[in-house]
Amino acid sequence: MVTLTSIQRHRLQLHAARWIHWGHSKAWTRLRTGYTTHYEPVFVAHLCASLSCLATPWRAELRQIDPNAQLSISSVFTHQRPYITYANGGAAQQCELSDVMIALIDRTNPSNIRSRCIFVQAKRDDSQTITLAQSNDLVQLHLYAQRPSFDVKRRDAPKSIRFPVVASDTALNYGITPPTDIRKRVAPANWGLDRWKLAHNLSGYAGSVIAATVPLQELLVDFLVGNTGFDFVLSSPAASWRDLERSGDSWSALINFILEDAVSSKSPRYASAIWPKRSDGGRSLALTTIDSHGVPCVTVNELSTSGDSPTPTYGMTLFNNVEQHSQSEQEPPHNDPPRDNGERGGDEWGGMSVVVMEMSARDDQAGGD
Repeated sequence: MVTLTSIQRHRLQLHAARWIHWGHSKAWTRLRTGYTTHYEPVFVAHLCASLSCLATPWRAELRQIDPNAQLSISSVFTHQRPYITYANGGAAQQCELSDVMIALIDRTNPSNIRSRCIFVQAKRDDSQTITLAQSNDLVQLHLYAQRPSFDVKRRDAPKSIRFPVVASDTALNYGITPPTDIRKRVAPANWGLDRWKLAHNLSGYAGSVIAATVPLQELLVDFLVGNTGFDFVLSSPAASWRDLERSGDSWSALINFILEDAVSSKSPRYASAIWPKRSDGGRSLALTTIDSHGVPCVTVNELSTSGDSPTPTYGMTLFNNVEQHSQSEQEPPHNDPPRDNGERGGDEWGGMSVVVMEMSARDDQAGGD
C-alpha cells in the first residue's frame, strides 16, 4: 500500500476534485440541451470518465514516492444494472446493487496482489441531506443497512452473497450531487468546489434520511492508500469467478464476475458513433468512446505502450475490445445493456458501471515509459 504525507494526500485530493468538477460540468452543460430527462445516469457516466483522467496526475504524484510506480484507470458506463434479489420477511425483493463500482487492483508485488472495491449509489439534489421515500429506494436501503444474503438476478451468476464485515464502514455509499433543477447554471454555495459527497456508515441504520458529509475526492485517496474498501480475491488469469464461487468465496466471485463482464469481448457496449484516441508521444495512451449524445461510455487511460505486459490487465483487455469493435455503428446500450444466456426482459444482468484502477511497478508493466 502507498504511504502518504499530509501534503501528498492533499495534492492527490486536489487533482481528484479538479477532474470530478470537470466531469460534472460537462454533464450539466450537456443536460441543459434537454436531450434527456434521465439526469443521474449522465452525471454518473461523466463521473466514470473523469475518474479515468486521474491516472495521469496521480501517477506523476506516485512517482515522486516510487519512480517505478504505474497507474492506469479505465471505466465502463452502463445504466440500471445489475439487479440483485434478496428475501425480506419471506417476500422476494429486488433492486440495483449500485450505480458504480470502483475497484483497485494493486500488482506492485506480483506475488501478493491486493484488491478492494467501493460502491456509490447516485442521488441528485441541491441539499446534501435527502429522505428516501420511494419503494425501490427503500428496498435498496434495506440491502445497504441490513445486508442480507443476496443473489445476482441471472441464471449463470454468483448466489448467496454477503457484504464483508469491515472495521470502517465506508465502502458502501450514497453519493449526492447537485443540482435539483438542471436549468440552473451555478451549484448552491454550500457545495463549494465539491460536486459529489458521500454518505456511509449505513450498517444497521434504521432511518431513511441520508446525510452526505464526505467529499468523494477524500474517500478516493483513502481508497488508494488502503484505508477503505471491501477486500476481494482477484482470480488468476487462467481462472474465472466460478472457481472462486466453487471455493466458497461468493463475495470475490461477485466482484470478479462484475470485472469480467465489464471487459467481455461479447459485449456490444464498446460500439460508438465517435471514438477519439490520443497517443502522447508513444508514452501514455488514452481512449474514450462517446455516444451520439456526447455521453462517455468507455475510457482507458495511461496504459504502457511498449512491449507486452506479462500480466493481463483489465485496462488492456478493455482497450483491445474497444479497438476491435470501433467500426460498429451500433449505439452503446446504456438503458438496455447486453445480455447473454438467451435472457430477455428488463430485470436480468446486463453489466455494471465500473472504474478500475490498476497499480504496479514499472517492471511489471513490461518496459514502462
